Amino acid sequence: MGYLLILAAAPVVALVGVALVYGGPWWGTAAAFIAVPLEVIWFVALLVAVKRLCIGRVEAGVYPLESTQYLRYWFLSYLLTNTRMLLLPVYATVYLPPLLRWLGASIGRDSEVSTVTHVTPDLLSVGEGCFLADACLVGGCRVHHGHIEIGGNRIGNKTFIGNSAVLPGGSDIGNDALLGVLSTPKSGQTLPDNERWLGAPAFVLPSTQKELNFSDVQTYQPTRKARRSRAISDAIRILLPGMIVTAALTLFITFLVFAGGWWPMWVVVATVPLLATVLAFATIASVAVVKRLLIGTFEPTVQ
Repeated sequence: MGYLLILAAAPVVALVGVALVYGGPWWGTAAAFIAVPLEVIWFVALLVAVKRLCIGRVEAGVYPLESTQYLRYWFLSYLLTNTRMLLLPVYATVYLPPLLRWLGASIGRDSEVSTVTHVTPDLLSVGEGCFLADACLVGGCRVHHGHIEIGGNRIGNKTFIGNSAVLPGGSDIGNDALLGVLSTPKSGQTLPDNERWLGAPAFVLPSTQKELNFSDVQTYQPTRKARRSRAISDAIRILLPGMIVTAALTLFITFLVFAGGWWPMWVVVATVPLLATVLAFATIASVAVVKRLLIGTFEPTVQ
């Protein structure tokens, strides 16, 4: 993973370095901001390349722990765990399902995927109009007596996997179904169509709300304008944190460069903690400004 991170950072460092050497500080600053989206794109490209070229397709089955199949599964799990930390802003956006498809998953149109964990993309099949909520666990493995069991998951159309719910490897769920918050079926159990399940182990809810006040256009068939707005807002969500950090780092380095020419070195070193504190508060303040300008004030509502 360390080599992958070095390889991921190399083009960005080279871009900023070349801009500084040949264009000066202003071009270097501009290159630093341009590097934010390029870094995300380049890391995704490396991730997909490593998955396809070095790991290959992971198949369901039972394998010895001392086998290449287990090594490939372990490497993929390790890679995705670290990717989730590095690309967390991409999760719960419209850009995550395409990434999972590139990694081998089958995900239907208009399906949403939030911060899902333990997923094995090659073994995941999600229908259309589904929602995998925050911190749900889909997939995973079982290790026993020196062997590992890896199972796939099939999720039907318009099905909801609740927050922190667990759908173990080898378990499937049908169409227009729901697995509630913090719920899990029995291992290997298949949940049928049009049913709501809750608990651990899950049981069928005998009565749930059937009539909703939202049309398919509002839920499963958004307009082109709504899709475009969502794509723009998700892109801002992904890039803005990196832009704010880059701005703070640029100000920090600029201060050190100019202060080094004005003051003795001991004064510059002594002001570094104060500068870091000021920039930390400035970063927090910038988040508050963005919230006020782009989001405003939330009011009680149903949307």
